[in-house]
Amino acid sequence: MNKKILNLGCGNDKYGTHFIDLYPSRADVVKCNFDKERLPFPNDYFDEVYSRNVLEHIKNLGFVFEEIIRVLKPKGKLVLITDNASYYLYHVSKKHSAHYDRYGAHGSEDRHFSLFTTKHLENFCKVFDLKIEKLRPLTDFYPPDKIILYPTKNSRLYWINRIVSKLPSGSRIAYPRLLLIANKR
Repeated sequence: MNKKILNLGCGNDKYGTHFIDLYPSRADVVKCNFDKERLPFPNDYFDEVYSRNVLEHIKNLGFVFEEIIRVLKPKGKLVLITDNASYYLYHVSKKHSAHYDRYGAHGSEDRHFSLFTTKHLENFCKVFDLKIEKLRPLTDFYPPDKIILYPTKNSRLYWINRIVSKLPSGSRIAYPRLLLIANKR
């Protein structure tokens, strides 16, 4: 079976069968401002919608979620990776605070509009009738065949985050990204 996978906000990422972004980086990427425009695909078209490090840049979250649900097949999978608002370094280190005041390195168009906790993502799943399969801080990147530890194992930050994760409630604040895998009912 050939699964159809939409990579929403793909950038240079090649995971998926269909690619869409506001700033296409190659010929096979469809240009779409999915914050304002309907996704150019029919209803119930994709087996999976995948989006990594895009959700926090969306201004019109409800509209985007409605469009994702519209193009997902029944029982289709939504995979989101987004910033973890609970990550301790976002609150204590200027080096990691691009989410608040350091946009220059990412270009003048890049803005963060939202940060999420697991509770925020749970709320979106309830509102849009998605069944959560997995919701947790992310220590590696999805898809599973592309395991890349963040930060890398040979960095000091990797070991500091591992220690923080062992503290009471530490796993909630120890990692900079969240992974949500949910299914359309």
